[in-house]
Amino acid sequence: MNKKLVYYGDIVIVRYLDYCLGGMMMNNVTEKIKVEFEIKGFGEETTQDYDGSYKGIEVVRTKDLPKDTTLEEIETIVNHLFEEIELIYGKQPEHLLAKVVIRATKKDTQITYLG
Repeated sequence: MNKKLVYYGDIVIVRYLDYCLGGMMMNNVTEKIKVEFEIKGFGEETTQDYDGSYKGIEVVRTKDLPKDTTLEEIETIVNHLFEEIELIYGKQPEHLLAKVVIRATKKDTQITYLG
């Protein structure tokens, strides 16, 4: 039984009830959400015959993750992607940016994750 309380809107109430009932409500929940990771590294570089030059690398990945994934687990994935950008870039870029996207829609009180 997962005893972590993760806030996803109204779902936190269900997780709390599940915790109180000893896991009877959500034992077989394997719902996944599609998470998109966009990582960019860019900065100025010196190039012969040019007054100004910039280099940029972008990596986009998607991953199906359990709904109870923690922010710490997301940060670990982002850190691995930062390391990938640094390897491709060849040195430490001036700027490293991450964007994490979870797409969802709401009908009445039901949240549906897209992807």
